[in-house]
Parts: sequence; C-alpha cells; structure tokens
Amino acid sequence: MIIKCYKCRTSYRIDDAKIKDTGTKLRCSRCMHEFTVSRPPIDNQEHLIKVINSGRKIFKEACEFRQAVFERMREV
Repeated sequence: MIIKCYKCRTSYRIDDAKIKDTGTKLRCSRCMHEFTVSRPPIDNQEHLIKVINSGRKIFKEACEFRQAVFERMREV
C-alpha cells in the first residue's frame, strides 16, 4: 500500500499486513506529522471480475482467475 503524509505529501510504501483493522498511527520521518492510516474497504479486494471466452465469470481470488486463464491457454 502506498500512503502519503497529509501535511508534506511524502509518499511511503507500507506492507498491508502492518495496518491494523482499527487503523495504525504513523509519523512522517520528514515533517514529523502524526496521522492514522486505515485499510482500504474489503469490497474492492474480494471480487475480481473478469470476462473469459465471451462468458462472464466472477472470481473471489486472483489465484482462481490465474488458473482459469492457464486452462483456457491450454485449450488454444
């Protein structure tokens, strides 16, 4: 996840696993401003919608989509 300090706009790359469900308090190393970061909404992460072979399939995990693509490639 890439976050930015709200005060000086410095960007940081933070591992999603380090962000608590309730939010995590961070301090910018550049301007020392403290701010809280929350996880993105789960709805955006759970559903990956892809179109395969002119039919619509819904995948909850990227690995399911990847497997479907590999199977489709074997057919061609």
